[in-house]
Amino acid sequence: MEKIGSGLSALLAAGLPALVLLGPIWLGQSSFLVFHDAQEQTYAWWQTLAIAWQQGYLPLWDSHIHGGHSFVGEIQSAVFYPLSWLWLVFFSSPEGMPRLAIEGFIGLHFCIASWSMFVLLRHWRLGVWACLFGALCFALFGPVAERASAQPNIFVGLTWLPLAVLFTSLHLERSRLAYAVLAGMIIGLQILSGHAQPAFHTGLLCGALCIFWHLANAPNRVAALTQIARSGVPMGAAALLIASPQLFLTLEYLADAYRWIGGNAPIGPGDSVPRKIFLHHYVVSPAQFFGVFDPWLIRADDANTTNLTTLGALLALWVGLARAPAEVGSLLHKYGKWLRVIAVFAILAMLGHWTPLADVLRKLPVSGQIRELGRYAILLQFSACVFAAVGLDRLCQSAFPITTLRRRLVIVLAMGFLLTVAFVANVISKPAVISAAMALLVLFVATMHSVPKRVVGPLAMVCTLVAAFMYRDFTVPQVRGHVMPEVAFAALPLLAGVESEFGLTRIIFEDSAGLPKNYANVRPLQSKAGHSATMYRPYFDFLSQDWSLNSEVNDLLNVRYVVSADALDLPLVAEDKVRGLRLYSRPSAYPRVFLASRFRDPDLLQRQPLGFKLLAYSEMGMRFQIELPQDDRVVVSELDYPGWCAQLDGVPVPIERAILGDLKTPLRSLLAAAGKHEVSFEYRPFARFFGGCGAS
Repeated sequence: MEKIGSGLSALLAAGLPALVLLGPIWLGQSSFLVFHDAQEQTYAWWQTLAIAWQQGYLPLWDSHIHGGHSFVGEIQSAVFYPLSWLWLVFFSSPEGMPRLAIEGFIGLHFCIASWSMFVLLRHWRLGVWACLFGALCFALFGPVAERASAQPNIFVGLTWLPLAVLFTSLHLERSRLAYAVLAGMIIGLQILSGHAQPAFHTGLLCGALCIFWHLANAPNRVAALTQIARSGVPMGAAALLIASPQLFLTLEYLADAYRWIGGNAPIGPGDSVPRKIFLHHYVVSPAQFFGVFDPWLIRADDANTTNLTTLGALLALWVGLARAPAEVGSLLHKYGKWLRVIAVFAILAMLGHWTPLADVLRKLPVSGQIRELGRYAILLQFSACVFAAVGLDRLCQSAFPITTLRRRLVIVLAMGFLLTVAFVANVISKPAVISAAMALLVLFVATMHSVPKRVVGPLAMVCTLVAAFMYRDFTVPQVRGHVMPEVAFAALPLLAGVESEFGLTRIIFEDSAGLPKNYANVRPLQSKAGHSATMYRPYFDFLSQDWSLNSEVNDLLNVRYVVSADALDLPLVAEDKVRGLRLYSRPSAYPRVFLASRFRDPDLLQRQPLGFKLLAYSEMGMRFQIELPQDDRVVVSELDYPGWCAQLDGVPVPIERAILGDLKTPLRSLLAAAGKHEVSFEYRPFARFFGGCGAS
């Protein structure tokens, strides 16, 4: 019966987040997909994934934005994430991925976060109510919950963190390497889910746990170091193995890509994040830590507010700051020092320039590339939730340290008076007052010897769920005042003709048009620009030669159309008077395929190659026919990037980066003899492991 009860409790832990969050989404009142990154990246890239899946392949290349770039190299596309595949099987359609399906995908990971935390705390032998309390505090509050609408890809990875800690704990307690391998596999899965930060923070937790455990239990330092290596090597190897397809293509891409990190200009491959940005951007000030009690009024930047309800915060402080020695064999006896060090480290890191730790982190090889120090809040949130669960477990088993009725009444009345004064003075929000009042109620009941202890756990859960409903707008924002993604990315009749030329022309969406920067990802369009955290360096350097609208750069990039709300000195193709948009053409644009001998030919018609016919075009390749009057170099207005293979009349040929006159371009080219030919390009990023493209 105990196993059945634990199983039902685990199901309850998994189901409660869905109960709290998904109702308003289903009713159209709230959405995870209202903010910028959630729409421009999560929603748009899900459409690219779904459409390609329906056509029978995984889109490792993205031909829609930035003139074409490595879709999988960007990492946030989560192309290799197994749960993405599951969603693609059940919910994708030729039109893309429905918004509600994406909302459900995010909602599923709230259930994973709560369930995995519950299972971890249950393994550490806490009571069921304490485990449920800790699980909901972890999943429904603070930096985990708020990341769901801010950066869903980071959120998805964070939800697996407790499971990695669970397997690490099992490995250490039972001395079985299989569990270390499983912990590494979870960390690898976090990388596949769409971002490196969750894996980095989870690796810190698990690595520190192994170090603390072995230093405390090994007979000497040499033995401890041996055991640390014995734990770390299989864990790291498993993580690298699981994430290897993603890591290979991401590291290849980032080795020659710029990153945008919040400054005016990007940083190059291997460059350190500028000190001012690393130490000052998105850190948490000392005052903002009070958001743990009132997140409705005191907010840290970038969804880094630590919160686990007022009850959870008080219990975490009680347990975390307790000086009494822990009972031998208890959770705190085995893991208390590790949890406290992790919490202190997280606080110091989150403070950024307020402490010297930030400078140390910036100089380290990996942490120096992880900007936004406020995101170490996940470590504090995890530690605090464990402490809070331990605190509730103690309340459910024994009396609170305040024993006399007079003391209880004095404390409750004093706290009630202070809350009332603070609320009247407008220094605390109404939800925070309610949360604090409920916390005082639970603590007061817990000190009453006449009340059965079995009442404390359910009462704490009720208070937690009430707080979760009040906190819900931070987790899943209301749609009021926001444009939903299916509206922002809706088809425009103005662009119907351009969509019919997919694979033949590119387009510029000017800012005045008010369209999403990744609009082309959702439609059969190809744009010069887009929105992502990185850009292929040769492409950006080429663009930087001339940013003007009528530049030769735009001509060579096959930019034949411009959408703008402004009047431009270009031929007008069509106009949408309702939305105030105009479609212009650029007659000077080169065709997608042209001959090097026709470069800068003043006769625009002569730039069109003879006998050109596009036979096939997709994310992963293109095939066309062309006729050459003489031996020439065929230039294709597509990026030359590692992994692209070419064939001329079925025979592999090398691709060379096009140099046109004195102009170096990032475009592909190949030599061909006079006559009719069929040319094909295919993106095969793993070909080098299987003999390459076959061209000599």
